[in-house]
Amino acid sequence: MLEVKRFQSLASSPETLQEEATRIYESYIAPQSMFEVNLDSEDREKVMEVIQERRTTQNVFENVRVKVFNIIKHDSVPRWRATSDFEVAWGNYTASKESD
Repeated sequence: MLEVKRFQSLASSPETLQEEATRIYESYIAPQSMFEVNLDSEDREKVMEVIQERRTTQNVFENVRVKVFNIIKHDSVPRWRATSDFEVAWGNYTASKESD
């Protein structure tokens, strides 16, 4: 998400946008990428098509960014908050705030 926000703020040449969009795609969106995010094939293909056709704009990842944010907000965070790991982390956090 931070990479996309940084990408959206680039005031660069079309070539730089294309290179950066390709790097983000290959790192996070391409199947089997190192940090692959959970996207449906339709969204993945739309982004790939725009990049391959060299129609990249600063908003190429906006739809994906919104979907990932919603997955985190409505699925990942609630599931994490229901775990004992969250309880431990929250306890450590509140204890550190009390000692400040």
